[in-house]
Amino acid sequence: MANSKADSEFEALLGDFLPGSPRPLQKLAAPTPKKQPPATPPGPPPVVAPPPQWTADLAAREAEIAGLRAQLDAALAEAQAARATAQAALPRAIAAAAALDAAQAAAREVDADRRVQARRVTELQQQLAAAQKLWANADRRFLPTTRGLQGDEPTRAVLLMLETHGAEALDALLDRDPSASARLFERLVLSCGADPCTPRHPGTLVLKVDRDRCEVCAGSDSRQAFSAFRQAVRAAGFTRCTVVGGSPAYREMLRELERTLSDGLELRYVEDVAPKADQRARQVRGLVIIWGATAVDHAATSHYRDAGDKVLEIPHRGIGGMLRKAAAELQRGRR
Repeated sequence: MANSKADSEFEALLGDFLPGSPRPLQKLAAPTPKKQPPATPPGPPPVVAPPPQWTADLAAREAEIAGLRAQLDAALAEAQAARATAQAALPRAIAAAAALDAAQAAAREVDADRRVQARRVTELQQQLAAAQKLWANADRRFLPTTRGLQGDEPTRAVLLMLETHGAEALDALLDRDPSASARLFERLVLSCGADPCTPRHPGTLVLKVDRDRCEVCAGSDSRQAFSAFRQAVRAAGFTRCTVVGGSPAYREMLRELERTLSDGLELRYVEDVAPKADQRARQVRGLVIIWGATAVDHAATSHYRDAGDKVLEIPHRGIGGMLRKAAAELQRGRR
């Protein structure tokens, strides 16, 4: 049966090429593919257990690596902390270095000043020695006495002259003509050092002495106060002052101070009500002081409250206190 089917298919394929009657060609049927069983996916490779010795070595290595990593983390944290500490300390170190540089510079300046002062002292000592040597050979001993110097004041006066005027003073002291030295001594003022007793004129040589030797106040509080008052009046632009009130004794003391210390300041006094007092008050110029705490007739003060260019009412009895308060009021008015 199988052979006959194959033969018929063969004959149909050859057709006319076979002897005998022609036969129509027939299409061959496509062969039916055989069904293959589905492929089975490959499974995982079999797990081969490592030898026990390898497992122990691997665990030891992992533990060692973990320990090293922990040490590295600790060292890194320590380094970061040290870096933060260093960064925080850096500004203080810079400030300390700057302060040290400033201190060293100041020390160098102080040392330089000390050397300059030492050289200056040496020069002054040499100049003084030369002046004293020539002074002994010249007839100049009368100059300190004439000027009224006592004790060590002549020596201190010569040092002051050399320190202030230098070579000019040295030439004057060494000049054979004593008139040059006399002019230096004429510039000398003996002062206790108080501000009212310290002249500010250019060229004046102020030699500090004890208060009872002061040529301005002579140890008197009133003289110091008058000097301060005189300076304040001048600074305020006045050359004339009218004092209304005051006891006869106070007015006499003011007149004495004016004679010795006024230096161009003109003082006038109003003691009581005189005829035509209102007309006289209108003619007053300059500063007017109403000495309110003394025995003064209020009828007299009423005429002078609007007199002059400036009126001060000073309620103080003592001369020194009145003069100081007036000076303070004048200074306050200039601010």
